[in-house]
Amino acid sequence: MRLPAPLFAVAAAVLVTVGAGCDSDEEDISGDGTSETMSDHISLEGVSDQLLTELGIELLPPTQGDEPAVTADEAEAIARGNGPAYEEVREVVLAHIHDSATITEEGQLVWVVNFEVEGEPAPPHSGPIGAEPDEDEDIVLLVSLSVVDATSGEWMYQAETSGPAED
Repeated sequence: MRLPAPLFAVAAAVLVTVGAGCDSDEEDISGDGTSETMSDHISLEGVSDQLLTELGIELLPPTQGDEPAVTADEAEAIARGNGPAYEEVREVVLAHIHDSATITEEGQLVWVVNFEVEGEPAPPHSGPIGAEPDEDEDIVLLVSLSVVDATSGEWMYQAETSGPAED
């Protein structure tokens, strides 16, 4: 299995190569010591935990009492108006973000808009910095996530990764 091309987080006009760890321990979420458990991080549809880790992103569940001032629909509209927007959205997820690649406040409550990008051609800047593109290989987007502050409604950044198209 080939790993995707280097990963980039796009914030305004800045590209940042990133990497960090993700903890997948489980914890008791029922509070009564029963066997009801949940991973302490949120997984996204169509995005492997490994890719999130490589992007330097860890998403933790909202806590009881978290009340976003912005709705999921508003967050999607904000994401579409600010970053590269694709036709389909897989999901919009409320989470506390821990991101080693940006200046987000640690544990900030955000909406993550997970765009469906299967088969979308990658932007021309995809691939290692300074590397010559392989003319014989189609490079496609694998992941496109837009992050919106759930309290202020501020668009924060777009994180995308690309790799070779799978046959």
